[in-house]
Amino acid sequence: REGRTLRRGRMGFSLKEPGEQYLVPPTVGAVPPDTPAAKAGLKPGDVVTAVNGAPTPHASRMGHLFGPLYEGDAVALTVRRDDKELTLPPVPLVGTLAAPPAAYLAVLTAQPDGNPGVAVRHAFP
Repeated sequence: REGRTLRRGRMGFSLKEPGEQYLVPPTVGAVPPDTPAAKAGLKPGDVVTAVNGAPTPHASRMGHLFGPLYEGDAVALTVRRDDKELTLPPVPLVGTLAAPPAAYLAVLTAQPDGNPGVAVRHAFP
């Protein structure tokens, strides 16, 4: 492919039940912002019924359809949302995704005035 290093194509969404890859339809759990999935209009709760027109009865099949795709390849998803079937516009896959922000919690074991207790200073999602 044009003498470039090939990177596996990523759309940037996670499944609601990733452990049930052979038993249930692929239902979207999370769609981070600024990902190809978000740009295509994918939403949590959508059930992916096809990838580039090929049916996806379960998550395993969807994984097989994404397997041979690389960064820059366009993907159009068909989803079931609120009992309606929608074909989302094709979007190019990316080779890397930004890492989500890490959770952080700072706990102080004493109040600034010396009294015992716990003071929570910062809590970031």
